[in-house]
Amino acid sequence: MHLLPQKPALSLSIRSGTGLLESLLLTRSSTLKLQAVEVSKDIDLYLPDEVLNIVDWTGGLCDAAGDATMWLFVYLRFNELMGRYLKALGKGAVQSIICLNSKADHEDLDALMQHYAWEKEIITESGFADYEMLIHWQKHQSISKHPVDTTNETHERHGTQMEPHSPFPPVQSL
Repeated sequence: MHLLPQKPALSLSIRSGTGLLESLLLTRSSTLKLQAVEVSKDIDLYLPDEVLNIVDWTGGLCDAAGDATMWLFVYLRFNELMGRYLKALGKGAVQSIICLNSKADHEDLDALMQHYAWEKEIITESGFADYEMLIHWQKHQSISKHPVDTTNETHERHGTQMEPHSPFPPVQSL
């Protein structure tokens, strides 16, 4: 749980589904301030109402994301949702994004993230299934408000792979 910020920082789980993962995280840490986002209260089975934010459609954005320092996405079915959040609210408080997804969807997320100033870290010893991938993106502090192009270099660091990004904005936007 070292990737999750501590109170008073807000973590936001976007498309939380039944809320099982979020409920487990909340019960394991008294220092975690976590809220969840879903399209219907009926989908949630585990979270109390006070931590649940409802959006009006699958691609809907939650205003609380502008105040959250960490966004959590688990099995995005609509990868562009992350792009919508970044474009609309990525210049806010958010400093990191954690994404658990299938390895098959990894390239789509990389293509999306290449337009933003984020450093990618692949968590290699996460305990998840072989077909899953846990990725942590962290906003570059020096260029945190500008989109950038990425390079293809990969660096190893403490069980993770780091991919640096260029500090120069792309010619085209999303």
